[in-house]
Amino acid sequence: MHSTYCSSFCEVQERHKTPYPGFVYVLINPALPNLVKIGKTQGTAEERARQLSGTGIPASFVVVYEKGFSDCNSAESYVHTLLEAQGYRVATNREFFNAPVPIAIEAVLSAYTHFSIKAAPVNGTEETLAYLLNEEPLGFTNKQTWEAIINAAENSRYGLGDEIQNELLAIQLYEQAAKLGAPDSFVALSELYGYGVNGRRDRSKALHWLNEGTRHGVTLCWAALADAYSGIGWSDLNQPENVRKCLRKFFRNINILELDDDRQREIFFRLRDYVALAARARDLESPEDLKVIIAAGNELSSVTAFVKNDLDRATRLKSIEGLLEWANRAAAPPRASFIPCGGTAIPTPISTTMRRRSWWLGNWGRKR
Repeated sequence: MHSTYCSSFCEVQERHKTPYPGFVYVLINPALPNLVKIGKTQGTAEERARQLSGTGIPASFVVVYEKGFSDCNSAESYVHTLLEAQGYRVATNREFFNAPVPIAIEAVLSAYTHFSIKAAPVNGTEETLAYLLNEEPLGFTNKQTWEAIINAAENSRYGLGDEIQNELLAIQLYEQAAKLGAPDSFVALSELYGYGVNGRRDRSKALHWLNEGTRHGVTLCWAALADAYSGIGWSDLNQPENVRKCLRKFFRNINILELDDDRQREIFFRLRDYVALAARARDLESPEDLKVIIAAGNELSSVTAFVKNDLDRATRLKSIEGLLEWANRAAAPPRASFIPCGGTAIPTPISTTMRRRSWWLGNWGRKR
Protein backbone atom coordinates (compact mmCIF):
# COMPACT_ATOMS: atom_id res chain seq x y z
CA MET A 1 0.00 0.00 0.00
CA HIS A 2 2.86 2.35 0.79
CA SER A 3 4.33 1.81 -2.67
CA THR A 4 0.98 2.74 -4.20
CA TYR A 5 0.99 6.02 -2.28
CA CYS A 6 4.58 6.75 -3.24
CA SER A 7 4.07 6.01 -6.93
CA SER A 8 0.95 8.15 -6.96
CA PHE A 9 2.82 10.97 -5.24
CA CYS A 10 5.66 10.74 -7.77
CA GLU A 11 3.22 10.77 -10.69
CA VAL A 12 1.58 13.90 -9.31
CA GLN A 13 4.95 15.57 -8.81
CA GLU A 14 6.01 14.65 -12.35
CA ARG A 15 2.86 16.13 -13.83
CA HIS A 16 3.56 19.31 -11.88
CA LYS A 17 7.01 19.57 -13.44
CA THR A 18 5.77 19.31 -17.04
CA PRO A 19 3.62 22.35 -17.84
CA TYR A 20 1.87 22.50 -21.19
CA PRO A 21 2.61 25.94 -22.68
CA GLY A 22 0.22 27.20 -25.30
CA PHE A 23 -2.86 29.30 -25.95
CA VAL A 24 -6.45 29.30 -24.75
CA TYR A 25 -8.69 30.52 -27.56
CA VAL A 26 -12.28 31.66 -28.07
CA LEU A 27 -13.87 30.77 -31.43
CA ILE A 28 -17.25 31.51 -32.98
CA ASN A 29 -18.96 29.99 -36.02
CA PRO A 30 -21.84 31.50 -38.03
CA ALA A 31 -23.39 28.03 -38.28
CA LEU A 32 -23.51 27.79 -34.47
CA PRO A 33 -25.32 30.92 -33.32
CA ASN A 34 -25.09 31.92 -29.65
CA LEU A 35 -22.28 29.44 -29.02
CA VAL A 36 -18.58 29.93 -28.43
CA LYS A 37 -15.91 27.25 -28.46
CA ILE A 38 -13.15 27.57 -25.87
CA GLY A 39 -10.16 25.29 -26.12
CA LYS A 40 -6.37 25.09 -26.00
CA THR A 41 -3.59 24.59 -28.49
CA GLN A 42 0.19 24.59 -28.57
CA GLY A 43 0.06 26.00 -32.06
CA THR A 44 -1.76 29.18 -33.00
CA ALA A 45 -5.47 29.81 -32.59
CA GLU A 46 -5.75 30.45 -36.34
CA GLU A 47 -4.27 27.04 -37.12
CA ARG A 48 -6.66 25.38 -34.70
CA ALA A 49 -9.62 27.24 -36.23
CA ARG A 50 -8.64 25.96 -39.71
CA GLN A 51 -8.39 22.38 -38.40
CA LEU A 52 -11.83 22.57 -36.80
CA SER A 53 -13.38 24.16 -39.88
CA GLY A 54 -12.80 20.94 -41.82
CA THR A 55 -14.83 18.71 -39.48
CA GLY A 56 -18.18 18.77 -41.30
CA ILE A 57 -19.47 22.11 -40.02
CA PRO A 58 -20.69 24.19 -43.02
CA ALA A 59 -19.07 27.48 -41.94
CA SER A 60 -15.56 28.25 -40.80
CA PHE A 61 -14.55 29.03 -37.24
CA VAL A 62 -13.36 32.54 -36.49
CA VAL A 63 -10.87 33.46 -33.78
CA VAL A 64 -12.23 36.23 -31.56
CA TYR A 65 -9.64 35.99 -28.76
CA GLU A 66 -6.55 34.09 -27.65
CA LYS A 67 -4.20 34.33 -24.67
CA GLY A 68 -0.89 32.62 -23.96
CA PHE A 69 -0.28 30.58 -20.78
CA SER A 70 2.69 28.72 -19.37
CA ASP A 71 0.29 25.81 -18.71
CA CYS A 72 -2.72 25.98 -21.00
CA ASN A 73 -4.11 22.68 -19.60
CA SER A 74 -4.70 24.28 -16.22
CA ALA A 75 -5.89 27.53 -17.79
CA GLU A 76 -8.43 25.80 -20.03
CA SER A 77 -9.73 23.74 -17.09
CA TYR A 78 -10.11 26.92 -15.05
CA VAL A 79 -12.09 28.70 -17.81
CA HIS A 80 -14.36 25.70 -18.41
CA THR A 81 -15.05 25.30 -14.70
CA LEU A 82 -15.75 28.99 -14.22
CA LEU A 83 -18.24 29.16 -17.12
CA GLU A 84 -19.85 25.86 -16.12
CA ALA A 85 -20.38 27.20 -12.61
CA GLN A 86 -22.12 30.20 -14.16
CA GLY A 87 -24.44 27.93 -16.16
CA TYR A 88 -23.03 28.54 -19.65
CA ARG A 89 -21.74 25.07 -20.52
CA VAL A 90 -23.75 23.15 -23.11
CA ALA A 91 -22.42 19.68 -22.15
CA THR A 92 -19.72 18.60 -19.72
CA ASN A 93 -17.85 16.65 -22.41
CA ARG A 94 -17.86 19.44 -25.00
CA GLU A 95 -15.99 22.73 -25.32
CA PHE A 96 -19.04 24.74 -26.40
CA PHE A 97 -20.64 27.38 -24.20
CA ASN A 98 -23.85 29.32 -24.58
CA ALA A 99 -22.11 32.50 -23.43
CA PRO A 100 -21.78 35.97 -24.93
CA VAL A 101 -18.33 36.63 -26.40
CA PRO A 102 -17.46 39.31 -23.77
CA ILE A 103 -18.26 36.82 -20.98
CA ALA A 104 -16.01 34.20 -22.61
CA ILE A 105 -13.15 36.67 -23.00
CA GLU A 106 -13.58 37.84 -19.40
CA ALA A 107 -13.26 34.20 -18.24
CA VAL A 108 -9.98 33.80 -20.13
CA LEU A 109 -8.67 37.04 -18.66
CA SER A 110 -9.71 35.84 -15.20
CA ALA A 111 -7.62 32.70 -15.77
CA TYR A 112 -4.68 34.84 -16.84
CA THR A 113 -4.94 36.91 -13.66
CA HIS A 114 -5.36 33.78 -11.55
CA PHE A 115 -2.26 32.02 -12.87
CA SER A 116 -0.15 35.18 -12.80
CA ILE A 117 -0.47 35.85 -9.05
CA LYS A 118 2.69 35.23 -7.05
CA ALA A 119 2.75 34.15 -3.45
CA ALA A 120 3.31 36.83 -0.83
CA PRO A 121 6.87 37.54 0.37
CA VAL A 122 8.10 35.25 3.13
CA ASN A 123 9.63 36.47 6.39
CA GLY A 124 10.09 40.00 5.07
CA THR A 125 12.15 38.92 2.06
CA GLU A 126 11.34 38.93 -1.62
CA GLU A 127 11.31 35.15 -1.77
CA THR A 128 8.11 33.79 -3.26
CA LEU A 129 6.55 30.39 -3.13
CA ALA A 130 7.76 29.88 -6.71
CA TYR A 131 11.34 30.26 -5.51
CA LEU A 132 10.79 28.01 -2.52
CA LEU A 133 9.16 25.20 -4.45
CA ASN A 134 11.05 25.69 -7.73
CA GLU A 135 7.78 26.04 -9.60
CA GLU A 136 5.27 28.78 -10.26
CA PRO A 137 2.36 28.87 -7.80
CA LEU A 138 -1.13 29.01 -9.19
CA GLY A 139 -2.18 31.65 -6.69
CA PHE A 140 -5.73 32.59 -5.75
CA THR A 141 -8.43 34.11 -7.85
CA ASN A 142 -11.27 36.42 -6.92
CA LYS A 143 -13.17 34.97 -3.98
CA GLN A 144 -16.45 35.79 -5.71
CA THR A 145 -15.76 33.14 -8.36
CA TRP A 146 -15.80 30.25 -5.89
CA GLU A 147 -17.40 31.41 -2.62
CA ALA A 148 -20.92 30.25 -3.55
CA ILE A 149 -19.58 26.84 -4.66
CA ILE A 150 -17.66 26.36 -1.41
CA ASN A 151 -20.75 27.27 0.65
CA ALA A 152 -22.84 24.77 -1.32
CA ALA A 153 -20.15 22.10 -0.83
CA GLU A 154 -20.06 22.73 2.93
CA ASN A 155 -23.86 22.49 3.11
CA SER A 156 -23.87 19.18 1.22
CA ARG A 157 -20.97 17.72 3.19
CA TYR A 158 -22.42 18.42 6.63
CA GLY A 159 -26.16 18.60 5.83
CA LEU A 160 -26.38 22.22 6.97
CA GLY A 161 -29.64 24.11 6.90
CA ASP A 162 -32.25 22.44 4.70
CA GLU A 163 -29.64 20.58 2.65
CA ILE A 164 -29.62 16.79 2.69
CA GLN A 165 -26.18 15.46 3.54
CA ASN A 166 -24.60 14.21 0.32
CA GLU A 167 -20.84 13.73 0.37
CA LEU A 168 -20.68 12.66 -3.30
CA LEU A 169 -22.24 15.97 -4.31
CA ALA A 170 -19.89 17.74 -1.91
CA ILE A 171 -16.90 16.18 -3.68
CA GLN A 172 -18.15 17.41 -7.06
CA LEU A 173 -18.60 20.92 -5.71
CA TYR A 174 -15.25 20.97 -3.90
CA GLU A 175 -13.50 19.81 -7.09
CA GLN A 176 -15.16 22.62 -9.00
CA ALA A 177 -14.04 25.10 -6.37
CA ALA A 178 -10.51 23.66 -6.36
CA LYS A 179 -10.17 24.24 -10.10
CA LEU A 180 -11.01 27.87 -9.39
CA GLY A 181 -8.35 28.06 -6.66
CA ALA A 182 -10.55 28.01 -3.54
CA PRO A 183 -8.11 27.42 -0.64
CA ASP A 184 -10.56 25.57 1.65
CA SER A 185 -11.36 22.96 -0.99
CA PHE A 186 -8.06 21.06 -1.03
CA VAL A 187 -7.95 19.82 2.58
CA ALA A 188 -11.69 19.08 2.40
CA LEU A 189 -11.16 16.87 -0.66
CA SER A 190 -8.23 15.08 0.96
CA GLU A 191 -10.40 14.31 4.00
CA LEU A 192 -13.34 13.08 1.93
CA TYR A 193 -11.21 10.83 -0.26
CA GLY A 194 -8.96 9.75 2.61
CA TYR A 195 -11.70 8.76 5.07
CA GLY A 196 -13.92 7.53 2.25
CA VAL A 197 -17.44 8.10 1.02
CA ASN A 198 -19.97 5.26 1.13
CA GLY A 199 -17.23 2.90 2.27
CA ARG A 200 -14.88 3.71 -0.64
CA ARG A 201 -11.51 5.30 0.17
CA ASP A 202 -8.99 6.65 -2.31
CA ARG A 203 -5.87 7.73 -0.48
CA SER A 204 -3.91 8.43 -3.65
CA LYS A 205 -6.52 11.06 -4.53
CA ALA A 206 -6.32 12.39 -0.98
CA LEU A 207 -2.59 12.97 -1.47
CA HIS A 208 -3.21 14.36 -4.94
CA TRP A 209 -5.49 17.12 -3.69
CA LEU A 210 -3.09 18.12 -0.93
CA ASN A 211 -0.33 18.43 -3.52
CA GLU A 212 -2.64 20.47 -5.72
CA GLY A 213 -3.23 22.74 -2.75
CA THR A 214 0.50 23.32 -2.31
CA ARG A 215 0.73 24.26 -5.98
CA HIS A 216 -1.97 26.85 -5.39
CA GLY A 217 0.01 28.32 -2.51
CA VAL A 218 -2.22 26.94 0.27
CA THR A 219 0.27 26.75 3.14
CA LEU A 220 -2.06 24.65 5.28
CA CYS A 221 -1.73 21.80 2.78
CA TRP A 222 1.93 21.37 3.76
CA ALA A 223 0.79 20.79 7.36
CA ALA A 224 -1.87 18.35 6.18
CA LEU A 225 0.73 16.50 4.09
CA ALA A 226 2.97 16.30 7.15
CA ASP A 227 0.11 14.64 9.03
CA ALA A 228 -0.50 12.25 6.12
CA TYR A 229 3.14 11.15 6.01
CA SER A 230 3.02 10.73 9.81
CA GLY A 231 0.17 8.22 9.59
CA ILE A 232 -2.37 10.54 11.22
CA GLY A 233 -6.08 10.40 10.46
CA TRP A 234 -6.89 8.60 7.21
CA SER A 235 -3.27 7.72 6.41
CA ASP A 236 -1.11 4.82 7.61
CA LEU A 237 2.11 6.10 6.07
CA ASN A 238 5.28 6.38 8.11
CA GLN A 239 7.71 8.58 6.20
CA PRO A 240 9.51 10.90 8.65
CA GLU A 241 11.74 12.41 5.98
CA ASN A 242 8.70 13.55 4.00
CA VAL A 243 7.16 14.86 7.22
CA ARG A 244 10.27 16.91 7.84
CA LYS A 245 10.29 18.32 4.30
CA CYS A 246 6.61 19.24 4.50
CA LEU A 247 7.06 20.97 7.86
CA ARG A 248 10.05 22.86 6.47
CA LYS A 249 7.90 24.23 3.64
CA PHE A 250 5.02 24.88 6.02
CA PHE A 251 7.14 27.03 8.34
CA ARG A 252 8.81 28.79 5.44
CA ASN A 253 5.45 30.04 4.26
CA ILE A 254 3.20 30.42 7.30
CA ASN A 255 2.70 33.96 8.54
CA ILE A 256 2.54 33.48 12.30
CA LEU A 257 1.82 37.16 12.89
CA GLU A 258 -1.56 36.80 11.16
CA LEU A 259 -2.74 33.86 13.30
CA ASP A 260 -5.02 34.10 16.29
CA ASP A 261 -3.91 32.93 19.72
CA ASP A 262 -5.28 29.39 19.45
CA ARG A 263 -3.52 28.78 16.16
CA GLN A 264 -0.29 30.20 17.51
CA ARG A 265 -0.45 27.51 20.20
CA GLU A 266 -0.89 24.87 17.51
CA ILE A 267 2.08 26.32 15.62
CA PHE A 268 4.26 25.81 18.69
CA PHE A 269 3.43 22.09 18.84
CA ARG A 270 4.12 21.67 15.14
CA LEU A 271 7.41 23.50 15.56
CA ARG A 272 8.29 21.17 18.43
CA ASP A 273 7.59 18.16 16.19
CA TYR A 274 9.77 19.70 13.49
CA VAL A 275 12.62 20.18 15.97
CA ALA A 276 12.36 16.52 17.00
CA LEU A 277 12.66 15.37 13.39
CA ALA A 278 15.52 17.73 12.62
CA ALA A 279 17.38 16.61 15.74
CA ARG A 280 17.22 12.97 14.70
CA ALA A 281 18.18 13.57 11.08
CA ARG A 282 21.29 15.78 11.29
CA ASP A 283 22.17 15.47 7.58
CA LEU A 284 23.02 17.80 4.69
CA GLU A 285 19.61 19.44 4.92
CA SER A 286 19.95 20.20 8.64
CA PRO A 287 21.38 23.74 8.16
CA GLU A 288 18.26 24.70 6.21
CA ASP A 289 16.06 23.12 8.88
CA LEU A 290 17.83 25.10 11.59
CA LYS A 291 17.43 28.35 9.68
CA VAL A 292 13.69 27.76 9.29
CA ILE A 293 13.27 26.67 12.93
CA ILE A 294 15.10 29.71 14.28
CA ALA A 295 13.11 32.12 12.08
CA ALA A 296 9.79 30.54 13.08
CA GLY A 297 10.80 30.39 16.76
CA ASN A 298 11.77 34.06 16.81
CA GLU A 299 8.53 35.05 15.12
CA LEU A 300 6.50 32.93 17.52
CA SER A 301 8.37 34.45 20.45
CA SER A 302 7.63 37.98 19.26
CA VAL A 303 3.87 37.39 19.07
CA THR A 304 3.80 35.45 22.36
CA ALA A 305 5.23 38.52 24.12
CA PHE A 306 1.81 40.16 23.65
CA VAL A 307 -0.16 37.43 25.45
CA LYS A 308 -2.06 39.18 28.24
CA ASN A 309 -1.98 36.47 30.91
CA ASP A 310 1.36 36.71 32.71
CA LEU A 311 1.66 33.03 33.63
CA ASP A 312 0.57 31.83 30.20
CA ARG A 313 2.99 34.23 28.51
CA ALA A 314 5.92 33.20 30.72
CA THR A 315 5.27 29.48 30.24
CA ARG A 316 5.01 29.75 26.47
CA LEU A 317 8.09 31.95 26.16
CA LYS A 318 10.12 29.53 28.27
CA SER A 319 9.12 26.64 26.01
CA ILE A 320 9.97 28.58 22.85
CA GLU A 321 13.32 29.57 24.36
CA GLY A 322 14.04 25.88 24.86
CA LEU A 323 13.49 25.19 21.16
CA LEU A 324 15.63 28.14 20.13
CA GLU A 325 18.37 27.17 22.57
CA TRP A 326 18.60 23.74 21.00
CA ALA A 327 18.60 25.13 17.46
CA ASN A 328 21.28 27.69 18.22
CA ARG A 329 23.66 25.11 19.67
CA ALA A 330 22.75 22.31 17.26
CA ALA A 331 26.39 21.70 16.39
CA ALA A 332 26.49 19.44 19.44
CA PRO A 333 25.02 15.95 18.86
CA PRO A 334 21.43 15.75 20.13
CA ARG A 335 20.50 13.30 22.85
CA ALA A 336 18.86 10.19 21.45
CA SER A 337 15.79 9.96 23.64
CA PHE A 338 14.68 13.54 24.20
CA ILE A 339 15.21 17.18 23.37
CA PRO A 340 15.45 19.77 26.17
CA CYS A 341 12.65 22.30 25.96
CA GLY A 342 12.08 24.63 28.89
CA GLY A 343 13.19 21.87 31.26
CA THR A 344 10.71 19.36 29.80
CA ALA A 345 11.63 16.25 27.85
CA ILE A 346 10.10 16.11 24.37
CA PRO A 347 9.61 12.58 23.05
CA THR A 348 11.01 12.14 19.55
CA PRO A 349 7.98 10.23 18.19
CA ILE A 350 5.72 12.79 16.56
CA SER A 351 2.53 10.89 15.94
CA THR A 352 1.04 11.24 19.42
CA THR A 353 1.55 14.98 19.76
CA MET A 354 0.36 15.67 16.23
CA ARG A 355 -2.66 13.39 16.48
CA ARG A 356 -3.97 15.34 19.46
CA ARG A 357 -4.02 18.43 17.32
CA SER A 358 -5.26 17.12 13.97
CA TRP A 359 -8.71 18.65 14.57
CA TRP A 360 -7.58 22.13 13.59
CA LEU A 361 -6.71 21.23 10.01
CA GLY A 362 -10.29 20.90 8.90
CA ASN A 363 -11.29 24.11 10.68
CA TRP A 364 -8.55 26.38 9.36
CA GLY A 365 -10.27 29.31 7.70
CA ARG A 366 -13.68 27.70 7.79
CA LYS A 367 -16.51 30.15 8.32
CA ARG A 368 -19.11 29.18 10.89
